[in-house]
Amino acid sequence: MLLLSDWFAPGYRAGGPISSTVNLVKGLSDHLPILVLTGDRDLGDMQPYKGIRTNQWLDFESPGSKVQYLSPTNRRKRIRAILRQHPTLPLYLNSMFSVDFTLWPLWLHFRGEHIGKVILAPRGMLRASALAFKPLKKKLLLTVLRAMGLQRQICFQATDATEAEDIRAIFGSAAAVVQLSNFPALPEKQMPVKPNPNPVTKVLFVGRIHPIKGLLHALQALQHIIRPTEFTIIGPLEDTGYWKTCEAAIRQLPSNITVRYAGEQPPHEVKAALQSHHFFLLPTQGENFGHAIFEALATGTPVIISDQTPWRGLKEHKAGWDISLSEPLAWKAALHQASAMANDEYEAWSTAAHRFAKAYLARQDLVASYKRLFFD
Repeated sequence: MLLLSDWFAPGYRAGGPISSTVNLVKGLSDHLPILVLTGDRDLGDMQPYKGIRTNQWLDFESPGSKVQYLSPTNRRKRIRAILRQHPTLPLYLNSMFSVDFTLWPLWLHFRGEHIGKVILAPRGMLRASALAFKPLKKKLLLTVLRAMGLQRQICFQATDATEAEDIRAIFGSAAAVVQLSNFPALPEKQMPVKPNPNPVTKVLFVGRIHPIKGLLHALQALQHIIRPTEFTIIGPLEDTGYWKTCEAAIRQLPSNITVRYAGEQPPHEVKAALQSHHFFLLPTQGENFGHAIFEALATGTPVIISDQTPWRGLKEHKAGWDISLSEPLAWKAALHQASAMANDEYEAWSTAAHRFAKAYLARQDLVASYKRLFFD
């Protein structure tokens, strides 16, 4: 199988899409060989990854799976050459709008230079909230793809029912859509040891500094907390105007709330932060999976998130709260309940969050499901 994606490990700045592809390769590498074609640098970087050879196959995780980091020079020519070498392999595209790693391979497929199955994972890019950014360019491109009959030539992967609806809303009811969850990172086998939440509750936000991730909403919700609270923000500063608005909100917080912006962090640092914090806060406008949410649960960190993700019914499992963005009182109540927990109560919720993540994985047969996606 050929997997194409703008970014891949060791990159991390693109967030969820990198987690989706890396976890997939790790999860399937013992079961089928995967060839990954990706860029040679992280999101926003002008220089390639240090110490990684470009434009040649390198082993990844197992000898059966390989990755090639393509430099910008002659990138499309190299992609074309590789597709011609493997014309019948399934093609797995991990973006809706990537010029080099989605649109160019699709064009080659339309021209008959690739004749294998094509699976396109939009990665949440067809959500209304995502289409609201640069809407004219995206609308034009989608119109062209629909007119070319994309929906009749490929299979779409939706990671939940909402994304399946988004795909059909754009490409019509005749579009072939397979609903299949992402490969998440494996939870810790043993429940991680969490710090006591008293006397200070530690809350963590992990996401891009961008309106779609809801940092301002999180800061406004924190205004109502009366107990000592440390709020840590991890993520790339993507929208400077929005960050200035968030900084103004930070200055309005009461003295019992301290805020630290930790900037971008690699995955192992994010995992360490999750393990050292008590709650994960993300009022996102939409996630097609939410790797950071799952990783929080997997480290025994109850989550306080919007209802615009696949992670629902959390409160009944004591794994957290999923709340409508239009209900500020519900956010206030959840944060009050979280910050008021005694040590024993928090330990029970933390254990429940970890159990929730393990139970999710136990219900999935992802290896068999992905084999069917690629080869049926």
